[in-house]
Amino acid sequence: MDEQEFRLRSTPEQESHAGANQYEHYEHGFAPRRASNAECRAANAERKRRSREQMDDAEIEARRVADAERKKRSRKQINEAEVETPRASNAESQRHSRGQMNGTEIEALRAANAERQRRYREQMNDTEIEALHATNAERQRRSREQMNETEIEARHPANAERQRRARSNIIREESGARSAVDSEWQRRLRPRLDGAGTASRESNAGPHRTIPRNPTGLVCSPREKPSSNTLGNMDQVCSGCGH
Repeated sequence: MDEQEFRLRSTPEQESHAGANQYEHYEHGFAPRRASNAECRAANAERKRRSREQMDDAEIEARRVADAERKKRSRKQINEAEVETPRASNAESQRHSRGQMNGTEIEALRAANAERQRRYREQMNDTEIEALHATNAERQRRSREQMNETEIEARHPANAERQRRARSNIIREESGARSAVDSEWQRRLRPRLDGAGTASRESNAGPHRTIPRNPTGLVCSPREKPSSNTLGNMDQVCSGCGH
């Protein structure tokens, strides 16, 4: 007897009893199983948390490297179509996320990403870096092939603006560094200049500073050469005492 024939021949009381039995079957079958799955997930999360607390930094870093290697092998086994779909989804989610962030948050996120990539590149050797560059170039090439002219033209101003901001940040940092160096140089040089100026003023203010004069007794002009040589110049008169 199928379900339709049972409904035609059964009374409302029998149908109610059958519905109750079906709900009772769900209550004692699927619901406890769902609860047990949630409890298992919670227990697993708690066990992983306690395990991480007992590990030191070296073990955590080793586990991260192992996870990254496992994910890399897993990605190699995925075909290009399956890879492009998550990339498009991630790009869309990132675009929505950036649309909700302000400029400061975006710059902070870019700085954090750049720092993470820098640390990652420091751990790679030259061969791995070249392989990563080749992979990125190939991915960008495929991405450009899938874009039309309008999308390419729209991306150019965005790239130019991002590069301009990066150059502005670099120029600002270099200018700040140069200003700091100049300030330090001036701070170190100022005591020397002050000392040299004081010594020069003291020598000029001495009581026996001689002024070259010509035979007539007048002061020689800067272009007029004294009549006698340096060793026998008796025409110089002391400005302090007149002798």
